[in-house]
Amino acid sequence: MPGVSGAPPGRAGRNWLRRRLGTAERGRVQLDRKLRVLFPEQQRLQLIADRQRAAWSTACAEARTWHLRTAVLNGQDGIRLSSPGERLTAEVT
Repeated sequence: MPGVSGAPPGRAGRNWLRRRLGTAERGRVQLDRKLRVLFPEQQRLQLIADRQRAAWSTACAEARTWHLRTAVLNGQDGIRLSSPGERLTAEVT
């Protein structure tokens, strides 16, 4: 079989190629099955991420509003004096 690298010549080459095609077809079927299983999970997680993004944006807007109110009432010194001396950290898991 000219043009197919590594294939033996003649009937053996045809059988070799059929086995490789069979293996490739089984792999394709398995990958299609995995895709059908994983797609709904991806959609579900995307929906959760979108909801969390919206909640985070709402919380940020509310915090910004309260920060501005505090700045108007107490000034920047009031904000600085009311905040803890150390920085806060958060770990998202």
